[in-house]
Amino acid sequence: MKVHLGFRQLVAALLLVIVAAFALPVVAADPVEAARELMEEGRGLFKEGRYEAALDKFEAAYATHAAAAFLYNAAFAAEKAGKRQLAITRYDMYLAAEPDSPYADHVRGRIAALKKELEAKQPEEPDPKKAPVPADAKAVAEMPSLVRVLSEPAGAPLVVYERTDAKAGAYRLGQANPGWRKIAGGFKTPKELSLKEGTYHVVVERFADYNANETQLELSPGHVYTFKAALSQGKFLGQLLLQTNVETAKVYVDDPPPHKSAPMFRGPGSLNLDAGEHEIWVEAPGYETGHRTFDVRHGETTRLDMTLERSGRGFLVIEADAPMTAVKVDGAPTQLDSLMRLELKAGSHDLWIDADGRKVLQGKVDVPGGQELTVRANMVKTYPRAKAFVLGGFAIGAAVGGVFLHLEAEKPVGQPHDQTVSTVFNVTRFVAFGTSGILAGLAIFYAVYDPLPESFLEAEPAKDLEEAAVIPWLSPWGGPDGGGLNVGLSF
Repeated sequence: MKVHLGFRQLVAALLLVIVAAFALPVVAADPVEAARELMEEGRGLFKEGRYEAALDKFEAAYATHAAAAFLYNAAFAAEKAGKRQLAITRYDMYLAAEPDSPYADHVRGRIAALKKELEAKQPEEPDPKKAPVPADAKAVAEMPSLVRVLSEPAGAPLVVYERTDAKAGAYRLGQANPGWRKIAGGFKTPKELSLKEGTYHVVVERFADYNANETQLELSPGHVYTFKAALSQGKFLGQLLLQTNVETAKVYVDDPPPHKSAPMFRGPGSLNLDAGEHEIWVEAPGYETGHRTFDVRHGETTRLDMTLERSGRGFLVIEADAPMTAVKVDGAPTQLDSLMRLELKAGSHDLWIDADGRKVLQGKVDVPGGQELTVRANMVKTYPRAKAFVLGGFAIGAAVGGVFLHLEAEKPVGQPHDQTVSTVFNVTRFVAFGTSGILAGLAIFYAVYDPLPESFLEAEPAKDLEEAAVIPWLSPWGGPDGGGLNVGLSF
């Protein structure tokens, strides 16, 4: 619908949309959530061996939310990138921010080793032309996660235990617990800790007239985890302990879609709940939503294992090195767009692409469920056929000349040619026909000859779907009869 606006109304609407576009992210911004996203991006880049890019993400995460874990990962990425002096600086900052870290001695050892390397005047930067080598599992496991322990009310004493023996049983409060060791204590909530991959037991101890609270955490490297203990007075509340295969999944409890509140937490985690029946929804882009009803009992932990299944549909992104004029999927034409991103059923599909002056591309693509696959169409230029046309023209000319010479040679001697001329016509007609045949053969050869390869597809590794962003947009228009402003949101 077009809305005709006067000049003042148009300007006012324009300013309103611009202010809203810039104000919305600020209002909705959560520093911890923003830092978590940067941490995730940095971890992915680190795994790919792109250490400088990972360093930038970890630095940005620390600038967004000053947690020591980001400093450690920035230092480690700088070290892997060959930036030794920067690595030393970030390690020093990490020790200053978290002096009681269980990894303090290890960090001091890394600082000493880096200083020796600097004194030996070893090269500061690696070869920039060298292709990045993905980090091995040992290097990835070196990255600590940020663990945030909160409580309501705040000020509760906090102790953290680490499982040192994979065969050790679950930690039991008040028991000997062989195979576990205390790695942090003497803190009060809220507290942020840097912890590496492993199994941990977090205990928010009893204080004042509040009961103790505890949870077990299974940590993967380079993530952000939050445990919030709702301390109770009198009888202990029940606890939900959720395990899921998607670490960034959003978890909603007793909040059915469309959700009215923010998720309770992300990925595997725990939550204190009132006794009784509850419902849980676990959601992640590219996965089918998990939904379950469960019961919580006073003083007991309810464990749920919710494995999310990949969605039955995925996305295909098509890029090409030439402007595409037509695209068909499974024989059906698709609408051309600047961003060719098609939602398709997971599985194999026939792809057909055409472009001006290029060979038609035909191939198959396997679209993964719940993921995005990007393919690049290498559209090879069609081989020029000018030689075939030129030689074909000469062949026709030679054939016409041969026919003329043949007709002249067949005339009786003396009508009008003498014997010599007739003999010349007789010989040259065969030369003309032979030349025409040779030229025709060459024309056919160059018509079918093609030394260039066929157009082909290159597929990138499939990527997990990202959460959609809300982007405001506006499009003003005007004409002799008035003006207008189209306003919308892109998801």
